[in-house]
Amino acid sequence: MSTEDTARVARAYFDAWSNRRGPDALRPLLAEDFVFDAGPVHIEGREAFLGAAEWPARARTTLEAEAYDGEHGFQLYAAVNGMARIRSAEHLVVRGGVVAATEIVGDLAAFQVFMAAG
Repeated sequence: MSTEDTARVARAYFDAWSNRRGPDALRPLLAEDFVFDAGPVHIEGREAFLGAAEWPARARTTLEAEAYDGEHGFQLYAAVNGMARIRSAEHLVVRGGVVAATEIVGDLAAFQVFMAAG
């Protein structure tokens, strides 16, 4: 897979989840055996991931930096939900035109506050 293809798929994935486009928009971007890791949270399988908690409705998310190399993508984003703010780094692996795996690194305690802010 070319770096350009990885960037295209990773950006589409970011747009779909950060703008809450829903499972129908995300499903074609994820491998059936998609793996998601974020600290202690580990989800295996596209449908299990799509059934997990949604991004907060009021959250505003900004992609601050991105880098791509072959099948690997790296995205740094910031998000605001009410008074709660987070910054996260995400490593994506894109294979066969879909996201096969993603790992998010960030402050888990801040993320929990962010998700609960309303």
